[in-house]
Amino acid sequence: MSQILIRKETESDYKKTEYMTLRAFWNMHGPGCNEHFLVHILRNADCYVPELSRVAVEDGRIVGVIMYSRAKVIDQEKVHEVLTFGPLAVEPTCHNRGIGTKLLQETIPLARDAGYAGIVIFGEPDYYPKHGFKTCNHFGITTADGSNFDAFMAYPLDDEKFLKIHGKFYESEIFEQVKDQAAVDALTKQFPYHEPLALTCQWLHRERLGKICAVRENTYIIKFWEKELQGKLTENFEREHRKLPVVGDDVTFEYHPEGDSVITSVCERKVPYKIIRLTDRPEIKEQAAQWFHEKWGIPLEAYQSSMEECLAEKTPVPQWYVAMENERIIAGMGVIENDFHDRKDLTPNICAVYTEKDKRCQGIAGALLGYVCTDMKQKGIDTLYIITDHTSFYERYGWEFLCMVQGDGEPDLTRMYIHRS
Repeated sequence: MSQILIRKETESDYKKTEYMTLRAFWNMHGPGCNEHFLVHILRNADCYVPELSRVAVEDGRIVGVIMYSRAKVIDQEKVHEVLTFGPLAVEPTCHNRGIGTKLLQETIPLARDAGYAGIVIFGEPDYYPKHGFKTCNHFGITTADGSNFDAFMAYPLDDEKFLKIHGKFYESEIFEQVKDQAAVDALTKQFPYHEPLALTCQWLHRERLGKICAVRENTYIIKFWEKELQGKLTENFEREHRKLPVVGDDVTFEYHPEGDSVITSVCERKVPYKIIRLTDRPEIKEQAAQWFHEKWGIPLEAYQSSMEECLAEKTPVPQWYVAMENERIIAGMGVIENDFHDRKDLTPNICAVYTEKDKRCQGIAGALLGYVCTDMKQKGIDTLYIITDHTSFYERYGWEFLCMVQGDGEPDLTRMYIHRS
């Protein structure tokens, strides 16, 4: 294992640090994250303390960061300067290697030598007490609204000075800027795409979030960023959760770099829409047929005929699916024998994939694809095909490029993808 170097951040590190921070917090506390944006804006803020901040580097790769800034504790008319840090981030695939500890051990003595009285933070209550932090009620310090809780902690650097500090804690106003979602989204788009997920298991603390990509006897393979980890279930998993993980499930797990990780729960996605099979809601047939007709320009009668065949339920194909939000169709797709191309042997085909423009980049199409693949497998069909001009979207959801096909009446060849459940 390579040596971890702790050093000051340089300008050439900036984007690497931001992307590592994005990875560290992505989907941990809610859909996506904003901590990478805080790193981005904090460097130019008056409160930032670069002489104390550090990055962790392994083989030239940024694998950790701690960023310090000045904050205040106000007691009526008395204003006391203290330090805070945040984010403290570690590359997710490097957890449990002591990188966060190294960053704290390097920087806390620097902060003490610089003459600061103490550090006040919001952080993981299962982690920071191991490094000497105590909840702020021990010091007579509250949040700005007068609250105290386990994740609000302090660390005295100079006992004599810090024990005289009481009052309400205020971070710099720069921290409020992370609420600017448009600015966060603009920065996020500069990095590789990762799907933001709203899950029942959030807010996560010690556990990590991954996806089951294979099951081999009693071993589960967890996709965790670029890694595939071996995982086992907790001893009483089935009794406590009443279901076992299957391929495609989002799961929480305890990450062990050496040996098997331990799967602790299956996460359900929290979405403001419902995915509906036409066979479950036959009364929306006309609404669905009209919607697909308006999106693709194929005669209304063609959709009506296919949907009537679907509702007859004589064969597994065709099938039709929509995502609905308050009875409004916001996305949809179908499964038919052939989506108008010359490879009649490559069947059945997913077709008519569409998401309303105001609902894109929210994972809806991916959720629909996953639902459809699972539903078709339950009907005995474990291989599906799709023709598309997209070159990077379907790969995110387990599809693979297969070949080029000739569309009916089309001058150019079209890409064909395959999905095997």
